[in-house]
Amino acid sequence: MRNLYSSEMMRKYHGKSLGVLPPHVFAIADKAYRDMRALKESQSIIVSGESGAGKTESTKFILRYLTESWGDGQHGHIEERIVEANPLLESFGNAKTLRNINSSRFGKYVEVHFNEKPKVVGGFISHYLLEKSRICKQSPGERSYHVFYRLCSGAPSAQKTALGITRAEDFHFLNQGSIQDRNLNDTQDYKLMSESMDKVGFSSQEKDNIFRIVAAVMHLGNIAFEEELDDKKGGSKVTSKSEGAVNMVAKLLQVNAAALKMAMTTRRMSQVKQLGALGTGDIK
Repeated sequence: MRNLYSSEMMRKYHGKSLGVLPPHVFAIADKAYRDMRALKESQSIIVSGESGAGKTESTKFILRYLTESWGDGQHGHIEERIVEANPLLESFGNAKTLRNINSSRFGKYVEVHFNEKPKVVGGFISHYLLEKSRICKQSPGERSYHVFYRLCSGAPSAQKTALGITRAEDFHFLNQGSIQDRNLNDTQDYKLMSESMDKVGFSSQEKDNIFRIVAAVMHLGNIAFEEELDDKKGGSKVTSKSEGAVNMVAKLLQVNAAALKMAMTTRRMSQVKQLGALGTGDIK
C-alpha cells in the first residue's frame, strides 16, 4: 500500500480508538498518547518479535508519530535529535545476520518526555550491547557492526590516513564473515551516520574521538601473539609482524606502545586476604 507511513496517514489515526481503522503502528502510538493524557500516567510500548520482524522500523515510526504529531514547535531540535538518534544507534549496534541485514544486536529503552500541555520536550535513550563476541568473530554470511564497514568505505581519504584505515578485508575482526552485500551501501550510510552525529549534538572533536576508538578496535584484531621462549615462566609476546598494529593502536588511544604491549601480555594478580567468620551484626 502506498503512503502507508506518510504524514497524511498519521493524521487519519489522530484521536481514533483502536479498531476503528485498520491495524497500524500509528494506532498503538496514538492510543498510548491518549491514555497518557487521560490517565496522567506514563505509558510504555513494547516492540518485540523475532529477527527481521520489523522491530527497528516500528520503533522509528512510533517515534516519528509522537514527535511529528505532538511536537510543540519550540523544541524542534530536540524532536529531531530523538528521531536522529536511531540511525546512529543502528550504526554501532546493528549488524547483518543470515536473517536480516540490519539486525539489532542490543536492547534499547527509549523515553519520550512531554510537558503539561502535553507536547514533546525531550527524550532519553539507554541501551546495552548483547553481542560483544560479534566484534571478534562473525559466522559465514554475517557481519560485525555496521560502523566498521562504513568507516572503511565512506570516510574521507584524509581521515582514513589518520586512522590507518584501508579496506575492511585487511582487518581480522571484519574479514571472517561476509563483507559485501548488494543491499547495503556503506559509503552512503557513512554520510548518513556522520550527519546523524551532527544532528544529535556531537562536536567535531567528539566525533574524531569516537572514530579513533572504533579504528583502534579494528587494529587490535590484527595483533598476533607467540610464545615467549626466553621466559622460563611461560607467557607470550607480540609478534614482530604486529608491531605496526600495536603502534597504530597506541597512537589512536594516545597511550605508550610499550605499556600497551605489557598490558596485553601480562597478567596482574592480587592477593586477597582471607576473611574470618562474620560476627553477629557485622557488615563487610
